[in-house]
Amino acid sequence: MFGIGNRYTSVASLAESYELNLGNIIGGNPITHYVVIPFAPVATSVDARGQEHTSLESRPKEFKRIRIASSDEPTEVDFFETVDQVESYIANPVVTNTSLQSQLVAGQFHNYYGYEQYIPRRLSTAISNDSTIPDTERHRLQGRLMVALIGYNGTNENYKVVNVGVQTKDLK
Repeated sequence: MFGIGNRYTSVASLAESYELNLGNIIGGNPITHYVVIPFAPVATSVDARGQEHTSLESRPKEFKRIRIASSDEPTEVDFFETVDQVESYIANPVVTNTSLQSQLVAGQFHNYYGYEQYIPRRLSTAISNDSTIPDTERHRLQGRLMVALIGYNGTNENYKVVNVGVQTKDLK
């Protein structure tokens, strides 16, 4: 990458160079943009007077629903349990990668006050290589951490993610 003044150029090969910050298509294909967001909700409780208290010691939660306030619908949202799984998936982005725990794709979101949907159950490939695992064994993501990888490869050059929220439920 090199720049002159306010213009920056990247070299894809010896025969191709592209000006950066200008559009979102390289070689006729849209660039996929990613936002990685970890969720580690804190524990809240309500005392006898109805006042809410927050504790830094989080109890495990079930991650139920996600809402993404963005300019356009995301192309995909992938869910993971650890940051290492995200890095493994980015290096090898196929659905059969055992790092990928759950996935939503474009067309599955409802646009109420942001693009939202229930977080789907785990993929059977995330549990084992046996694709005949019944749905009762494929629980939603649970624990103290969930990492969402939001991807977009549409035509909007000004795609923005403004806010992302996750609904959780305490595990008993």
